[in-house]
Amino acid sequence: MQMRMKKKRGVHHALIVSLTVFLTLILVAVTLVDQLGQRVDAEQAKQLREVLRRAAISCYAVEGRYPESLEYLVENYGVVVDQSKFIVDYGVVSQNIMPIIEVIWVEGAVG
Repeated sequence: MQMRMKKKRGVHHALIVSLTVFLTLILVAVTLVDQLGQRVDAEQAKQLREVLRRAAISCYAVEGRYPESLEYLVENYGVVVDQSKFIVDYGVVSQNIMPIIEVIWVEGAVG
């Protein structure tokens, strides 16, 4: 009888240890996926900033002035900005000085 009780305790202990290890691995995997997602979002913001900068330089080369607004770049130079994911701060200094372009990923944006 005591042998059966010890076996049951051993099985319960092994089950608890296995479940704890499994849950820990799930937590680690979720954390790694979240960190990877944040890196991807930061890289997309960096790439969008570079696209905007190049479009502004193209505008200057073609028209002899930097664009007066982000909307001008979107309408005339084919730049696409997903405003559900990014906030773009496009600051014009003057027509012959490169605009200040900042791209910020919207926290909690999906995709």
